[in-house]
Amino acid sequence: MVEYNKADLAKASPTPTVTNNSPSLSDPSTGLAFDPSGNLWVTAYGDDAVEFTKAQLAKSGSPTARVTISTDGLSSPGDVAFNSSGDL
Repeated sequence: MVEYNKADLAKASPTPTVTNNSPSLSDPSTGLAFDPSGNLWVTAYGDDAVEFTKAQLAKSGSPTARVTISTDGLSSPGDVAFNSSGDL
């Protein structure tokens, strides 16, 4: 996963400002959602939902997910979303 500054998006070849190489942020991650606090939740590896904090996403590296929720019983969950109460 990479992050680009808004101002750099108009450039032909922008350079990422942050590069995260966590295995949970690479294929076959399918769904991405930010919670009300700015933490990123990802469905990863077909059967888990993982969370990365806003602070983890602000710097390059290979962060370990802060939370991993096994979604046993669900077959390859796709997108994730939060309701108006902030529930996943």
